[in-house]
Amino acid sequence: MKALAPILVIPLLLSLTPAASAQDTGTQKNQQAVEAETQSNVDILNLPPSAWAVGPRPDPVEKVYRKSKKKVWKALLKSLDKMNIPVDVTNEETGLINTKLAEFDQRSGWGNLATKPPDASKDRPIMQKIGLREGKYSMSITLGKAEGGTRVVIEVYLEERAHYLPLASPIMVERYSNGHLEQLLLEELDSHL
Repeated sequence: MKALAPILVIPLLLSLTPAASAQDTGTQKNQQAVEAETQSNVDILNLPPSAWAVGPRPDPVEKVYRKSKKKVWKALLKSLDKMNIPVDVTNEETGLINTKLAEFDQRSGWGNLATKPPDASKDRPIMQKIGLREGKYSMSITLGKAEGGTRVVIEVYLEERAHYLPLASPIMVERYSNGHLEQLLLEELDSHL
């Protein structure tokens, strides 16, 4: 069999090159689409937990005590200490107490602290627990004047380690308080007043 002349082989190779380039371009586009989706999912994982909260935030829990602000302040600090709630910022003059973002679990004995989460969906592919018995929490507590006493206002912030389904990856998601932790604190405060 005779070998093909070099002059005939070069055009033959050149005719194959465009088909290979078209295939490479299609593969590159698919790879770029996968990379873009992966980057989008990574960006989603970097969103703050509050980005996943759904619906209106519940109102803070309030209670008025027929005691002086100074007496309620001291009793509140004792209550937080007794419940092992770590305090971050206090300002007696303004009546503000912020607690640290701290972890809690079933050993705290607090029970379920959150409202029911939204169901996982195509638009929100996050799997969450129905009852929140472990996660992170912080509180913002304000004492102010009320007619005949002192008003205590408590807001609780909760985070849950949920699962972002497209990447089968953990993600921190804000949950709304069901008022249970606020009531536990008020009951403890009642015992010191």
